[in-house]
Amino acid sequence: MIMSKILIFFILNVLIKCSNVKERLFLNIKKRTKFLLLNEPIVHLSFSENLIHSLVFDLENDKNLYTLDETLLNLKNLNHSSIFRLLVDTYKKIEEDKDDRENIRYIFLGTSFSRIHPLNLEYFLRKLDKYVYNESIYKKGNINIREIINEYNNEIKIKLEEKEKIKKQKEKEKEKEGEQIDISEIEKIITNEKHFFLNNDDRGNDKYVIKDSIYNGLFIGYGLNDESPSIIHHYNLDSKFYFPYFNSGILMDITLLRNIYNKSITSNIFRTINIDYIYEVSLFLNEKLNVKLTTFENTCINDEKNIYLLDNDLNNFELYKYYQVLHLFKDLNLETQKDNNRNDQNSEMINDKENNTEKNFKEKYEDDELAELILSYFNIFYPISTCISYSIRTKSESLLGYDKFHIMNIENNIKLKNYIKETENIEFSDIDEYKMKLNRINNKYNFLLDENENTLTYKNILIGVKTSINTEERIPYIKNTYDNKENTKRIFNNFTYETKLKENSSGMFSSDFLNNAIESEHINIDVIYMSDKESSKYDNLYMNTKITSKDGLCEKLKHMIFYFYEEYIKKNSEKKYFFIADDDTFVNVKNLIDVMNLTLNECVHSKKYMYNKYLKSYKFLEENESFFLRNFKNKSLFLYEYLKNNFLEAANSLKKYDYVPKYCKNKSGINNSTIPIYVGQRYSYNSFSEKNYYDYLTGGAGMLINEETARRIYLCENCICTTDNSFIDDMILGKWARNLDILAINFEGFFQNHPNEYNKKYLDNIVPITYHKLNKDKTVEQTKKIYFDKLVYYNKNNYSTKDSHIDYLDRNYTNMIDSIFHYFYYINMYDTEPNNIIKMNSKIYSKMHESKNYKYLFDLKKFFKNQIGDHINLQRDGNHKHKKKIKKRYSNNYIDKRNSDLSDLEGGKNENESKNSYENKEYLNEYEDDELLRSYKDDEDENDEDEDENDEDEDEDDYDDYDEYLEEIASNKSNNKHKSEKNEHLMKKYSINNDSELTNNPKESRIINEKNFEVNQYEDNYDEL
Repeated sequence: MIMSKILIFFILNVLIKCSNVKERLFLNIKKRTKFLLLNEPIVHLSFSENLIHSLVFDLENDKNLYTLDETLLNLKNLNHSSIFRLLVDTYKKIEEDKDDRENIRYIFLGTSFSRIHPLNLEYFLRKLDKYVYNESIYKKGNINIREIINEYNNEIKIKLEEKEKIKKQKEKEKEKEGEQIDISEIEKIITNEKHFFLNNDDRGNDKYVIKDSIYNGLFIGYGLNDESPSIIHHYNLDSKFYFPYFNSGILMDITLLRNIYNKSITSNIFRTINIDYIYEVSLFLNEKLNVKLTTFENTCINDEKNIYLLDNDLNNFELYKYYQVLHLFKDLNLETQKDNNRNDQNSEMINDKENNTEKNFKEKYEDDELAELILSYFNIFYPISTCISYSIRTKSESLLGYDKFHIMNIENNIKLKNYIKETENIEFSDIDEYKMKLNRINNKYNFLLDENENTLTYKNILIGVKTSINTEERIPYIKNTYDNKENTKRIFNNFTYETKLKENSSGMFSSDFLNNAIESEHINIDVIYMSDKESSKYDNLYMNTKITSKDGLCEKLKHMIFYFYEEYIKKNSEKKYFFIADDDTFVNVKNLIDVMNLTLNECVHSKKYMYNKYLKSYKFLEENESFFLRNFKNKSLFLYEYLKNNFLEAANSLKKYDYVPKYCKNKSGINNSTIPIYVGQRYSYNSFSEKNYYDYLTGGAGMLINEETARRIYLCENCICTTDNSFIDDMILGKWARNLDILAINFEGFFQNHPNEYNKKYLDNIVPITYHKLNKDKTVEQTKKIYFDKLVYYNKNNYSTKDSHIDYLDRNYTNMIDSIFHYFYYINMYDTEPNNIIKMNSKIYSKMHESKNYKYLFDLKKFFKNQIGDHINLQRDGNHKHKKKIKKRYSNNYIDKRNSDLSDLEGGKNENESKNSYENKEYLNEYEDDELLRSYKDDEDENDEDEDENDEDEDEDDYDDYDEYLEEIASNKSNNKHKSEKNEHLMKKYSINNDSELTNNPKESRIINEKNFEVNQYEDNYDEL
């Protein structure tokens, strides 16, 4: 006991020393590199989490991190969104700070979808030090950056092969049963890596200097080009001109930044309108500074070639993983050995050991040892890869964050559990009675499963098409694509939801049972057409104006927004979002609704968001520490203390960002619950003008606004369409938005042009939301085929594939932390090193996917306990964000919605029992969610019972919880008395026997009768239980 306390004390001292060692290991990243993260406000909140985690938590480098969302949400330096001005202002700030002026050499630009590989990035920056900046080599002439990249590529490939070679060595040893594996190769890898990163070489080398030339800076990224002239790039005819893929990350240096700054103050060289920001930066550097992009395939376009050791799938690096994990948990192995030795020694010897603990611990954790531990951490938590940076965008992404997914999953799993109980206990005398009772249960859960504060559906959006009497021949193209019930069904049923994270999963999103148990409803997308004249062919809205040319576009757009506000918002409709499209804009409504859901993210900037997460994580670890450490017999763990300390330190470093930004407040300074939303593809006007600058969303890609944006424009007295240039309606709307403090938010996937105008590699890694002009020079049927090819089946090779696969957008550090502890939990059961590590890992991975014995560090049900409880209480109390309770039925954008196997049974239901009779369900909130809350508490109790499981035996079968499940059903039945009392109360509440409550108003009378009818339905239903 005394020894354990001493060890904990010295672990904490060692953690302080870790920061100093980490600065030696990552000198360039921590001291010499500025990171500019161009993340969009609100919609990118969860997507930028892992890049910020790398920089703030793992690398402790919040000082050199700039985030665009904080700037925009404070309504300052809005022209940073166009990148040019951000680069100029970044250089000015570096020059104003003495420490930065002396140290900063490199600038890394990325988006919320960019990721860095710290070890590889530091390795590459050391090469740039050696060949560019050490001993001021760059002053001797221009540098051949391509040769430096080639040197890195060759060396990093050899290093990867060395790690993989351990597997091949193991295969040779297979034939010799019982022979111990030679680990000298991996020890050599670890030692060489430690030596390189601890010893920074300040010497320069001029072998890549190009004589009689001038060095203007470096510009590195994954290169794209236009194979044919593109309108978005002003029809540039040079097919060999390359520009970087922004999501992969871009590397510049201080020399280039200085030259950009100097050029910006000596001449007016920037375009009035900025369209493709990174392309225009590249063009400027090429034309004005003679600096071309050096293409670098290891700023990777995606992460497909990365091997994530914590995904727990067998790969070629199993032995490498095993020994790195042993290094990472070296302290526990040492303590275990001491425990074993202690059993054979007398008490006098034990006291001697305790007295010498301080000395032994200090000796053990010298810089070399700490460096090994830290490097092992980075080698395990980051992928086996050659990339210095990479993008996580793919055509299979779900646009759903890790936390939100699990909150929804756990909450709906509680509801699903109740659904299963009710359907399994239906009592009936004939098939008709079974049909009726099953329909009642299904209708109830259609409502409950979608009653989620985190989710918006197709019911919450109205699409407005801006057309004209002169262009109404385009309307059939829309009627044959997204404004079509049969097509809508195909679009929404096109997906299955699977996870690339290997974790225990059960519940709504992962349950095939639920997909087939509840009937998919018919999805109707509401579309209106606003024209200038009444049409004789189509049912449209019209202004009846004399102006039918483009000069009337601004008034038409304004009328559309006014119509949405007056007919939907003022009337308290469930339509809270309005998508404005041209009559040749084509949209995947499923993907549009995914983006719409992202606007529900909390209105905070990303550093405040991460501060909240780290603080919550630290408190959670403190509260559950004893529970988790039972996995390891309550012994101290260096890795656990390291992580816990980092959560606290990261929270402390971000404490200064703990405030609500201006955009998220109303005039009284209180956090505003209704934030204006204005999302699409952003362009910029007059980036270098202090007064006349504004961002706007290009109309051809479509514009998504919410009720608050519509309200502000509706009430705006100065939002007037001028007689001049009224055809540039999207720019006029952007100017109104700027004056009303409404941010134009960019989201990649809204495309202003036809897919042929974009680089194919680029489109292969982006989920499209809209395209423009798919119908150009095409028939209606040809356009339909293009629409499905490019906007619906974009991640399938052909129509024969049944479903499109979508998965998590990104891995999450909480999942990865638990994965490493869980893995070690099992290998710790082995007394000696196994002879067949691959076979052992295979067995461990299988148990990790199924086991309930391991006590998770981040038990998600506990971690999100308060949030889930709040959501259920919101449902119970009817305390929704919107003014009026929105009636919702079962419809979810994230699961495959196939026809139910039980749908035939539902076909014979009585018309009076239709879904429409389930409106105004205040009684449902009062009644059903009490049951849901009890179920949630029951689930928590189950977790507490699991704490006493015996984890000693590695081959122990995981317990089967079916008996427990049956006990829950029995317990549920025993509550019949309570439920009957509830129903009795509800019946009295909605009784129609009191004549004073009846009115001559038939509508009020009908509502009262419907409520009474519905209460009777649920009384029958619960009596059956």
